[in-house]
Amino acid sequence: MTSARGIDILDYVAPTLIGTGLTIDYAIQWAYENTVGRITEATAGKRVAADIYQAKAAGDHAVFLDTRPWSNFPYAEERAGLFAVEPAAGDDSIRTSERKLAFGLADTVKQWCADLGKSALAAAGDPSPPDVHVWAKGPVGEAARNEPDTLLERDLGGDSTIFVTSRSQAFTGMVPRLIDKGISFVEIGGKDEIMITATSGAEITAPDGSRILFS
Repeated sequence: MTSARGIDILDYVAPTLIGTGLTIDYAIQWAYENTVGRITEATAGKRVAADIYQAKAAGDHAVFLDTRPWSNFPYAEERAGLFAVEPAAGDDSIRTSERKLAFGLADTVKQWCADLGKSALAAAGDPSPPDVHVWAKGPVGEAARNEPDTLLERDLGGDSTIFVTSRSQAFTGMVPRLIDKGISFVEIGGKDEIMITATSGAEITAPDGSRILFS
């Protein structure tokens, strides 16, 4: 079981630190790329091999985050791969050096933060499980039959069932499919207050039992 201290860190401190860190990270990247990055891009005249590598690395990072915590991403390996990139014929040496220095430094900082975060969660007794337990109502067995990595764990009676499935993007994509099949959610990961975001061109009316925070 997770300790009370572990729950506090997981539910309050960790999201705050991650959100603050990402805000600072994106602000620095925005400022850097619109100054130094723009200048070296102009002098290069084309994408260099380091640009191509970094674009692929960004895509790999996005796919990784669909199913696993950001702190498990191998930033040090990504940095080593960047440093090992050989310039293609005609690549601008200034742009190549600048890309390696900037993103190599960024990967170093992110790896340090990832290691620190994992150490803090381990000390708090949080194993960062890859699965999430969901308490739902409705025809859960039928609705979840063809969903990947999903197992029914306990029948609570009165059409209530607890099932286990993969967390993150895999579960996010599953939610609309389950709702379309008549499923409603009581708790997700032990939380009975659930926030969702929606994009719509029309005014949204909050369903019964919910309220709109902002739009």
